[in-house]
Amino acid sequence: MYYIQNKKDWGIIFTFFFITFSRPSFIVLLPALAIYLFFESIPLQRKLKIFIGSTIISLLPLFLVNLYQYSFTKIEWGFFSAQQTYWDNHWRLPHFPLSSYGDNYILRIDLFAFYCGFIAFYLLGFHFYEKIKATYQLDSQWILIYSYLFGISLLVLLTRGGSLFSLNRFIFTSIFGGILVINLPSILRKHTVPIILMLLLMLVLNKSYVHIQVFLFQLTVLIFFLLLYFSEYKLFRGLLLILFIVYQFF
Repeated sequence: MYYIQNKKDWGIIFTFFFITFSRPSFIVLLPALAIYLFFESIPLQRKLKIFIGSTIISLLPLFLVNLYQYSFTKIEWGFFSAQQTYWDNHWRLPHFPLSSYGDNYILRIDLFAFYCGFIAFYLLGFHFYEKIKATYQLDSQWILIYSYLFGISLLVLLTRGGSLFSLNRFIFTSIFGGILVINLPSILRKHTVPIILMLLLMLVLNKSYVHIQVFLFQLTVLIFFLLLYFSEYKLFRGLLLILFIVYQFF
């Protein structure tokens, strides 16, 4: 984000070198970078340099990590093999209703993370329409944020068979998820109707409707969004702060 804000092309490229050593996050970040570059108003030659450079430099640590793991396991591409063998993560269509491991509390956290991915997808579509109509004025770094959040949500949806388990840690522990949540009040005020409609759709897609009392409890999410909508007032901001503290405590 620092290199993107300061237009440092080589900084962006070399960041992917370190990212790939940590986790295969480039699977989501490279497509997100491509979408960001589409919106960015820089020469095509620079766009190609950034994207091709980031792609190539991601391959070196990918092969090095594979060689290191192979020296211990004697399994080619051990990380991806372990994901499929032990975690059952592989490409497939999701099953509905959506679920998560653990109780309904964990489901609600992962579901809200997936809802943030839904919001990001809607905002991407909205700004793409603006781009076509030549009315786009948003800072393009927002496109990178939306693209990552939608991309990681889609990846979990299409590789875990309808389970959203641990999606929350890919969303809320990243700078992208934090920026989105902080800015939800202003986003909600600009796009109230579609975001509320998406929330109602999400309530239907998850397994909470099996028990009516759980479904009613799920509707308390609406209180959270009501507080967000009026968060410019001190009373509602205070109530929202209390809600966050209580929720974090549990």
